[in-house]
Formats: sequence, C-alpha cells, structure tokens
Amino acid sequence: MHVIGLTGSIASGKSTASAYLKQKGCPVIDCDALVHELQASHPLLKNELRNIFPKAFINDRLDRQKLSQIVFSHPDALKKIEDLTMPYVMHEIHTALDTFRKQGTGVVIIDAPLLFETQLNRLCDSTICLYVDTTEQKKRALARPEMTEEKYEFLIQKQMPTVEKKKKATYLILSDTIEGLHNQLDTILMSVQTNHHMPLIGFYAGSFDPLTKGHWNLICSAIHHCDKVYIGIGVNPDKKTLFSPPERVKLIHQTVEDFKKAYEMRELNNIVFSETEKLAYLKLKQSPEVLEVVAYEGMTIDAALKVGANTLLRGERNANDHEYEARLTTLNQKLLNVRNRELGAFTLTPDNQQILAHISSSDTKMLCESGEYIVAEEYVSPTVHEALMEKYLQKEFLALCHCFNIPSTLAADSFQELTLVYKKDRAYHTLSHVARQFNFLQIYESLCSLLKNKERALLKTAVFFHDYDLHDKNKSIKKAQTFLKKGTYEPNDLEVLSVLIGTTNHRTPNKPETLLQKMAFDMNLSILGTHTGYFLYVQKIREEFKTVPIKIFAKKRLEILKQLQNLSPLYQTSFFRNMFEETAWENIEKEINLWHSFLHKKQV
Repeated sequence: MHVIGLTGSIASGKSTASAYLKQKGCPVIDCDALVHELQASHPLLKNELRNIFPKAFINDRLDRQKLSQIVFSHPDALKKIEDLTMPYVMHEIHTALDTFRKQGTGVVIIDAPLLFETQLNRLCDSTICLYVDTTEQKKRALARPEMTEEKYEFLIQKQMPTVEKKKKATYLILSDTIEGLHNQLDTILMSVQTNHHMPLIGFYAGSFDPLTKGHWNLICSAIHHCDKVYIGIGVNPDKKTLFSPPERVKLIHQTVEDFKKAYEMRELNNIVFSETEKLAYLKLKQSPEVLEVVAYEGMTIDAALKVGANTLLRGERNANDHEYEARLTTLNQKLLNVRNRELGAFTLTPDNQQILAHISSSDTKMLCESGEYIVAEEYVSPTVHEALMEKYLQKEFLALCHCFNIPSTLAADSFQELTLVYKKDRAYHTLSHVARQFNFLQIYESLCSLLKNKERALLKTAVFFHDYDLHDKNKSIKKAQTFLKKGTYEPNDLEVLSVLIGTTNHRTPNKPETLLQKMAFDMNLSILGTHTGYFLYVQKIREEFKTVPIKIFAKKRLEILKQLQNLSPLYQTSFFRNMFEETAWENIEKEINLWHSFLHKKQV
C-alpha cells in the first residue's frame, strides 16, 4: 500500500484534487472532516474541549462558529485545540490505514492542510504539495462565504509558508487550471502504481564518526519505510577521522545490538520507545538482513547503484540539514544524469525534533575533548560511548603515567591490558563508568577546590583500577599497586591507593575519613543520583549478571541497596550531597520496589 499525503495552503485546490482522487478510486482520509467529526461526537474530546472552551458549547453541542470566533480572538487557543485533538486524529488515521492495508488497497490519500506542521507526513510514502499564485490564492479564498481579509491573513499566518511546504514535498502541483491539476495527478498516480510493487531499497550515507542517537533514530525510520536499508560509511582517505572504516562498521552493528537489548529489557530500563522504533525493532528481529553496513570511497550515488539501491535516503534533523541536503540532491541529480541512471529520494526526519535535532558526531567529540563524558553518553549508544572512552581516556591514563614517571612503553601496554579487562563481559563497570567519575572530579575542581597533583593522581589511579576485578577488591588493589611500582612513588602511596580502592567496596562499606576517600566513595556512587538514565544503569547491572537467575539476582541486589540505606547521609562530601542526595534516595526506593515486584509477581 502506498500512502500519499496531500497538502497545500488555503485555497490551493486541495478539495478539487481530493475529489478527483476519490473519482480515480483512491480512498481519501479527510483530516479536516475527521477533526470536525471527532470534536463534535467523541465524548472524551468533547469533555476536554468543553472544560477549556465552555462558551463554544450550546446544550452539549459544539458550535463551530463560536469556536472559530474564540480562535480568531485568542490566537493561542488554536494551539490548545490542536494539541487536544491531534492524538484522537492520529488514532483514527492509524486505524483507517490498518484497515486499508488489510484490504489490500493500492493507494490511500491523507488530505491534511497541516500535513507537515503536525508531522502526519511521517505516515506517508510520498507527499503532494498544491500551490497557486498568491494573487489567485487570495482571490479564491475571499470568494468563500464568511471569509474576510482579516480572517484570511490570520489563517495564512497560522500555516507553514508554501515555500517551506514545497521544499518538504515529494511532488509539486501548480493548480492554476482544473485540467492541469487532473493531468498532474494522473501522472503521479501512474508513477506510484507502476512502482508500487517494487521493493524500496534505501541507501543512507554519512561519515558516522561516530554514529549518534540522532543517526540511529533516522535509521529506524529508514528500516520502517524500506524493504532493505544500506548504511553507507563514506571514506575519504585525505580526511582524518577518530574511528577507522572497519571500526565504524563494527560500531553500527553493535549499536543495533544495543538497541535490541534495550528494547527487550524495557521492563528494567523504563525507556519509552517511539512507534517508529518499535516497528524497526520488530522488523530487525524478524529479518536482520534488512540492514546492511558498507564502507565506500568515491561518489555516494555510485556506491548506492553498486549495491542495487533505488533510493537515496536523506536525513533532515533541522533547517541547516535541509539546506545542505537540498544542495546535495541537486548535485546528485546532475551526476545521475551524466550516468543516465535514476535514484529516488526519501527524506528521513527524527521522531522527536527537539531532542534529536541537534545531536551531531562533531558535538559528541567536542564534549569528549572537554572531558564532558556524561553528556556525550546521552548522545550515543553504550557501545559507541565505550569506544569513545577507549580513545579519550588513553590521554588521561598516559598523563597519569607521566606523573609517576612510568615509561611510555609500559604505559601503553598497561592501558591496553586495562581496556581489555573493562571490555570483557561487562555492561556497566566499563571505561564509561570510569569516565563518569573523572567528569565529576573535573567539575568538583572547577567549582570547589583543586586537589594537589599527587592527590589527584592517586585518586585517578584508584578510579582506573577499582573495578579491575569485579568480585575481589584485593585483586584490584594488587593490580593498582603493581602498576604504581612501575614508576616513582613513595611507600605511603601504596597504602593510600589501597584504602581508596577499598572505599569503593559497597558490599561492606566503611565510612570514609579523608577528603580523597570521601571523593572516591561519592564519585563511585554518582550514578545513583542521576535524574535521567538511572534505570538504564539498572539494566546494565543486570546484564553483567545475566547468568544468575532473576530471583537470586533480585535478592542480592536488594541486599546491596539496603546496605546503602544504612548510610546517612549517602554522600560524604557536601558537593555531592547537595547535587545528588535527594534524587539518589528516590532512585534507590524505586529500584527496591522494582526488585520486590520481580520477586513476587514477575518471571523473566
């Protein structure tokens, strides 16, 4: 089934086009009619409208004229009405599309004046924007009953400018004559119906250095719309990149696994997945081969043609992307003309513009360069963040080695060994966990006071090695001391290091005494006070012990949490206490309730 979105500004010919498409046998979902019907008859929506706009109702009946007067007098009222109505409209449209799909309908039309404004275009395989000369448009509009110049200007201002709609649409139709309108609609229908049974094979190109959550959301959209998706990693030998092409290919595959794991463990992590992400998960689960990653040099169009793609996928997260992609599309078309080949174009947009619109690979690397590892973690998948930390924490580690006069060859070998340990069968106690603590140490020193160089070096060494062995802190302590002995140190340094690592043993917590001990303790528990992502941490802890039956794991986890409850306050420094104490106790309480529910009700 091919869904076409039909849109255009006021008096652009939508009603005429819609009537003709009905004549041609295409079912039309008329969004304006649907809005009127729902507002007049849906009991829940009526009640919501009546609560906000009681003067628009007469004897339980919505008076559209009065509602129109309210909107005209109070411009912000229109936004309230749209926000109330759209969820009901979306539900009805989804239901209608499902029905048509089951009936085997070929082409369905969604007639929506606000197609792009309400993001209904995401439900469409292609879109048509009708337009007409502005003088003719105004003339047509003012010929309508009860239309005034003031009302016309008000409505025009409330709609996306035609020039913007034209940029977003698949097809443009100048509706200056009925005959011309009909001919152009016939051409579009013929094209759609001819290609209806052809598989949509998309090629989404980028450097992906590294892949971000913004990229991944667009890829989910591609998986949903396409029969096959190729992720093309553009390789420019003259351009310096953080990750090599094979590394980027591997990271994309690992991001797929991170995504599937997070979806399957959503009972623990409390992540809310969008409808597009749900559909992408189901498709990946059923047909993993729907997604393939390739690296290529040279022209994107040649790489797409080589793998058999028939559509170039364009990712547009914001206005800057749109300008860039528009220029690229024009260039690609000229290149295709030289080759006498064709490739379609499909625009991908993120589910949540506000959250994902400004996530970029460049910003992610900039944050890591600045030591802001925690915010960077929000931009990428767990595996990508771990790979980033392997790159950026190496600088931290080598600086530490320099502080203790450890030879550079030994330093490099030690970091490689440490990296391998932190990557082995771990989900939470990784280099990302180490990086979080360094990030807070940096913030502490920026806002509170600087530590002495030796104190900072010992604290960082303790953080690097404190989880070397997850089950035996003594082994972690011995490994840290062995590392320190490769360079210049004082005998007391070994004891300080031993106590600092011992402080992070929360199974048998001892009350920290010195500032360094308190810092080690608090940095290690900083995750407990996070406002977002706490239950992703819970998921990762569970992953590390996935071989342990859920009920046994829940009991062990409850024991640790209850031991923490005996600490009052939880954080030992005023810096961390002011930042995290309240949220940490709320999170701990929620997690305790979670594991009790697994013990008494759930089976995994």
